[in-house]
Amino acid sequence: MGMLAPKPVPRFEQLDAMRWGFAAIVVLGHSAGFYGPIAAGGHAVDFFFVLSGFVLQHSLEQRPTNWARFAAARAARLAPLHFATLFLMVGVFLTTGDGRIPDYDIGATASFLLNLMMLQAVGFKNELSFNFPAWSISTEIVINLTAFYVVSKYRAYAAAGGLALVTYLLLYRHFGAFGHVHTDDMLLFSGGLARTFAGVLAGVSAYGVYRFLAAGLTAPGPRERWIYTGLEAVMLATVLFLMSATANGDKLVLVLLTPATVILFAMGRGWLSRAAALQPFAYLGALSYGVYLIHYPIIVALERSGAIPNDGGTTWVTALLLVGVSTLLTVPVYHGLEIPAKRRLTAFAQQRIAWLERDRSASQTGVRRTMPAE
Repeated sequence: MGMLAPKPVPRFEQLDAMRWGFAAIVVLGHSAGFYGPIAAGGHAVDFFFVLSGFVLQHSLEQRPTNWARFAAARAARLAPLHFATLFLMVGVFLTTGDGRIPDYDIGATASFLLNLMMLQAVGFKNELSFNFPAWSISTEIVINLTAFYVVSKYRAYAAAGGLALVTYLLLYRHFGAFGHVHTDDMLLFSGGLARTFAGVLAGVSAYGVYRFLAAGLTAPGPRERWIYTGLEAVMLATVLFLMSATANGDKLVLVLLTPATVILFAMGRGWLSRAAALQPFAYLGALSYGVYLIHYPIIVALERSGAIPNDGGTTWVTALLLVGVSTLLTVPVYHGLEIPAKRRLTAFAQQRIAWLERDRSASQTGVRRTMPAE
């Protein structure tokens, strides 16, 4: 609590750009297959979890809020596109292939309802369904509203780091390679929920390290700038090299390096991180959530229509084209759905929360208020 605070940063655009890069790896894996240069590409999702913990911790420290307002903001950010792509998947199933929704283990209706409640990957069933990548949205919102908020409130950076490390080691012991662990059972919950817990808390801990390192720093001189550029290049090259790892131990190293990568690039002191923060790359980062959720319905539609092979058998050229197509299709979705929905849902929820807070305060004095009209 006595730690010096770094100079406020409104947004880490360089981290947003990296988010798009890792989303592209997921698209490549789902279309061409997780082999060769992206054999360990399933761990791209672990980067998303670490980044989520890091930037959410930063946001709550810059603009503290209560749980209800935080929950409303997270739901407004994650839910609209999740629901849109869920119904899009239903449309894909009904209009392509045999025109039927797959008969999942627990039934199509029950599986759809779990997806609708954003609970499809927390441990109720050991099966991916509908828009497969959305499993991580399910686990992330649960962890955001529970473990993350508690740890964030008390700025328990060291405890978060310790819990993250222990959970990663338990995942490694239980599954070995856990880059494709989603709904798989792990004790009372899913392995995916454990991955999310570890990643988000690792991000909180990484933010604590960032605060310590960044406090009181001045602008780097030319020599220092080039030293940091070299460190960024080595770190990025190491991460990309480990993306091709097939040995379980190497994959664990990749996951454990993720918080260090986030810290280094968040510092923004090298030319690579500064370049990543430029507007075109930052804009790609803003599209990354859409790319992550939209690409899978596109792939399934193409597979069911026979345009591409099933189960990740396309060429690398086709896979790269799918990254581009997913990104381009995300642009109108981002501006026409994500931003307006987030703005309106946030305003609606915050208005209702403010009314409830005023009503609770007024009830102590015997004054009754009425709900404002729309």
